[in-house]
Amino acid sequence: MTVFDPKEKFKNLAKIGPNVLQCIACGDCRELTDYTSDPPRWGVCVAKDHTSGFEPFFGRGKMQIIRSLWQGKLELSKEMAEVIYQCPTCNSCAEACAYDMDNVAMYEALRADLVEAGCGLEAHVPMNQAMVELLNPYQRDNKLKSNWLEKIDFKVKDANKE
Repeated sequence: MTVFDPKEKFKNLAKIGPNVLQCIACGDCRELTDYTSDPPRWGVCVAKDHTSGFEPFFGRGKMQIIRSLWQGKLELSKEMAEVIYQCPTCNSCAEACAYDMDNVAMYEALRADLVEAGCGLEAHVPMNQAMVELLNPYQRDNKLKSNWLEKIDFKVKDANKE
């Protein structure tokens, strides 16, 4: 019988260490009322506010996904990537968290594990290809990047030489 080792399967999450299990699921990352502001503000997570609002779209849900992966209860999937990539990594969830978690570091590690497992977003494929081939994500000829320099009236330093 093979023993499940999350550190082998999720190498990027493993770099975070035991903090992947730190979340106590209190939900402060979902809604936090600031009565000191005028008017009082509610809500923490923009992804929760602009999606279906279901659990995986805000910090607590993503942390439950990470915990379930770490415990071997879930597998990485393209559907999971669609949810995880909804997060703009603004870190509001960490600001609201009483446990000083670095949520964005965990989300980015999870994204890296998703990509390495072949579960990256299909929409990123052409952009990544353009970065490799054209050195920009816009699928434009890299030689066009410096055309605007011809119109300025001062010398631009060459960073490779100066």
